[in-house]
Amino acid sequence: MPSLVRKVRTSLSIHARRATIGLLDGGYASIHTGRSHDFDDLREYVAGDDVRDIDWKASARHGAPLVKRYVAERRHVIRCVVPTGREMAASTPGGERKADLAVLVCGILGSLALGHGDEVALVSGRGGRVTGSRALATESHLELLLRRIDADPTPAAPPGDVVALLEHVARHERTRSIVLVVADDGVEADRVDPVLRRVRVRHEVLWMTVADVDPSGGRTVRDVARGTLLPDVGSVDPGLVALFEASETERTHRLEQCLRRLGVSSARVTCEDDAVPAVLDLLARHARG
Repeated sequence: MPSLVRKVRTSLSIHARRATIGLLDGGYASIHTGRSHDFDDLREYVAGDDVRDIDWKASARHGAPLVKRYVAERRHVIRCVVPTGREMAASTPGGERKADLAVLVCGILGSLALGHGDEVALVSGRGGRVTGSRALATESHLELLLRRIDADPTPAAPPGDVVALLEHVARHERTRSIVLVVADDGVEADRVDPVLRRVRVRHEVLWMTVADVDPSGGRTVRDVARGTLLPDVGSVDPGLVALFEASETERTHRLEQCLRRLGVSSARVTCEDDAVPAVLDLLARHARG
């Protein structure tokens, strides 16, 4: 079976120019607060780096800004939280499986973590079952985590529950980490608010929503929860379109307000081409606070 880590990196090379990869690297570095004082070496400045780390004398000799790199006092942990129920087997607006985009988003951030010497871990599950992995800083470990995200969601699988996964993090993950939640559209603010408050006591949280297909978009959509085809809503009753859109707008607004209130940066991904910009947007939002 082809390597999913290699697939992520190939997608990065196709969809991101060198400057964009530099922005991703700088954006990743900005999500960590604090630094060790053990100097390591110098590298070229990229957007998102702390200007306080610029070595002005070395930059003058080099002819371009150089920043000091430090050896971390301890490795950071990137902990991906991904419900892997049947909802992740549904399609995105771009036509991919939602699980494919979850693999891509987690793979991008996981690859950035490994590049910085950090560790990656995964909390996933479906049907009330939660599986947490240990945190390691190896490509083979990241590959295993991505394969779990890829393989678990099927149309016949039980539903996932992001609240149950966050409960696991709040109760069992004592090591401070950056928690990346990659969740299906449709999460209700009232359900996640209490557990997110507890998770935020110990962890930083980033939230990426994988968008649903618009059922009023003029094409047949499969309801993975029931295993049935849904008719084009607009062709059945155009009035339902307005009701559906108003309901979704209100739900999305409530969730965004909840995340903002709790200091959780969020972004939205709709297709494979959108993954790199979406991760960039997420890191930039977190850097801005």
